[in-house]
Amino acid sequence: MTRKWHCLSFAICLLLAACVGCRNSSSPQVAQIEQITTAYQEATTAEQYALVAQEYERLVGEAGESGGLYYNMGNAYLQSGDVGRAIAAYRKAQRYWPRNQSLAGNLAIAQRNVDSPLAPISTGWSLESAIGRTPWVSVRELCVFFTLV
Repeated sequence: MTRKWHCLSFAICLLLAACVGCRNSSSPQVAQIEQITTAYQEATTAEQYALVAQEYERLVGEAGESGGLYYNMGNAYLQSGDVGRAIAAYRKAQRYWPRNQSLAGNLAIAQRNVDSPLAPISTGWSLESAIGRTPWVSVRELCVFFTLV
């Protein structure tokens, strides 16, 4: 399964590098994309994949945003074990490729690999949060207190 995923990622990286290169073939970014793609293909450790992802980050800063760069960045982050950054990169890629099935599949894989569930978001102030869930204070007692004051 992992080997098949690597081969698929490799093929997609080559395709994306070719597509980006066709758009602006005289640009020096084409050579950088080819170098980063080669580094991705040769990476074997999480640290190497993390370095490749950082190179994609740098390239996005220099060459501008594209769905292909974010997609490849997400793949590199996922391989490095940085699931949060992988999900963020895949979501940015979705702005450019909203219906890409491969992207949606990789995002789903990344989301399944999240170690802990998200913490609930606070809804603001409430009486329960102010007094806590202590059994010794009830709403009736609070009403009596405020009536006497």
